Amino acid sequence: MRKTDNLWFVLISEVLVNLSAGWIAVGIASLLAPDKEFLAKLGLLTGNFFLGILSLGAAFRLRKRERKI
Repeated sequence: MRKTDNLWFVLISEVLVNLSAGWIAVGIASLLAPDKEFLAKLGLLTGNFFLGILSLGAAFRLRKRERKI
């Protein structure tokens, strides 16, 4: 089995960090949507924050894996 280059773990984790920032920014921007009801805004905020935290956690795990190898 071929060993994976550590650079791929770093690159994918960097992409996930940027995606996390984007999800959180969209979550905050969803509060400013004028045509949405409060519960819709709350659902968008919660969903986007959840996805942001999820991708940040995945980036953290990849970064830890890159250091172990």
